[in-house]
Amino acid sequence: MMLLRSRTGNDVEALCDLVRLVHEADGYPVVLQADVQSFIWTENCLAAWVCELEDRMVGHVALHTIWSDEVADIAAMSLRRERTALASVSRLLVHPAYRRLGLGAELLATATNDAHDRGVWPVLDVVTTYMPAIALYEGVGWTRLGTIAYSMPDGREIDEYVYAGPPRPRIGKS
Repeated sequence: MMLLRSRTGNDVEALCDLVRLVHEADGYPVVLQADVQSFIWTENCLAAWVCELEDRMVGHVALHTIWSDEVADIAAMSLRRERTALASVSRLLVHPAYRRLGLGAELLATATNDAHDRGVWPVLDVVTTYMPAIALYEGVGWTRLGTIAYSMPDGREIDEYVYAGPPRPRIGKS
């Protein structure tokens, strides 16, 4: 049975292993730092969740304040919102052996709903070549706002799409 819960400090080792595994399989994150933990635990994290299945860490997602000026600019302009009214869904990871089970969509929905609960609009950015992730986002109702060139710490630029999450589903009739 799947367990989706808030991330805790006890998840460090299993999440670092998951990050390494996803990086080897997909090239995400683009740059894997020697200190893998710093990719998962960041100062601008508002909340984070993990998914366990069969007593194994199989997924992760986090909600952060917006840290990229490029993402903030395009999202704020497109959504007609202040930067402080946005939050970034990030660090979405699903173990390669457990994909196509709906785990990514469930993690994404959890972060999206939490953003709306906080009164902020969820946005995300994704490298334009990460086609399975793009298919997931578009398949669950995320809207592409545009493309940015993101400057990596080593000076390379990578193209990324910026997406806005769907609105909170309305319950009942208006």
